[in-house]
Amino acid sequence: MSDNAWIFIADRDSWLECAKIGSFGLETAPGRLKEAKTNDPIAAYIKGESIFAGTGKLASPYYYDTGKIWEEGIYPHRVNIDIDLDFDNAVDVRSLIDSLDFITDKVHWSVRFRGGVVKIPYADYEIISASIEKQKHKAKVIGKESLGVKRGKDIIETILSAPELTAASLHERLAEMIHVVGIGNGYHSHQRYKTRPDSPYEIDVAWLQNKNPQIAVEIHHGGILGDALDRLRHARDFNFRKVILVIVEPADHRRTLDILKFDEKLKHVIDLWSVRSVYDMYASYLSFHRLYSQFEESVYKEEPDKELV
Repeated sequence: MSDNAWIFIADRDSWLECAKIGSFGLETAPGRLKEAKTNDPIAAYIKGESIFAGTGKLASPYYYDTGKIWEEGIYPHRVNIDIDLDFDNAVDVRSLIDSLDFITDKVHWSVRFRGGVVKIPYADYEIISASIEKQKHKAKVIGKESLGVKRGKDIIETILSAPELTAASLHERLAEMIHVVGIGNGYHSHQRYKTRPDSPYEIDVAWLQNKNPQIAVEIHHGGILGDALDRLRHARDFNFRKVILVIVEPADHRRTLDILKFDEKLKHVIDLWSVRSVYDMYASYLSFHRLYSQFEESVYKEEPDKELV
């Protein structure tokens, strides 16, 4: 994971062309662009609209090339990019000004977007990325039918067949569900989260408020129970106020309690959750937000609906 991230700035049409070509270029390059490295994260800022409209990563370091690949000019100072533009779920920069450290002048914030590229701390990129993801998930649940709550093996079968979940395994789908609920409730939620770039541990799901750690979640499904608990201890070392272990196999519950009996670091702050409880929380979240969005939205009608909502 890089310590640095980048905001690249262009108008909407230019961004669409850059995304299609897979390259971003400037007529004159600020020296900092030469620090760009492959896999550095990037955010797309739309000049004139004051929005972040996508995130991605660098597919190359900085290079110089005078070959013509854009219609409007040469732009020889270049990086290759892998970007996912999503104008429908763009985030207005003004909603994030107070949270972004690279914007030091909160009144005259627009001066930070006058060039073609801005180098930013990775933590600021996380805030931008999480805000876009929150927009996506908000759109995702509008109009969805709530999942029917089932019991026993039916819950696992329902999770594995849920069409809106994209992960393949049960472990990853449980993480995705918790991630969605976190985003929908205002957290900066991250999957496979490292407390710092050189950390030996990845936490399955981490919820943060701005940059402050709040809840760390590990999902135990096979593997070594002690490893999952080690990751939660590590999360506590980095000031997560609460940790949660999701236990897939009921037989692992007793073993977990036996270990925690002698664990002063975890036993007072950990919750043990079942797959059923994670599913119930996720299903309730989808149902609530589907109705809440309908309740809140203003729509002009010639006459009231004949059926009750």
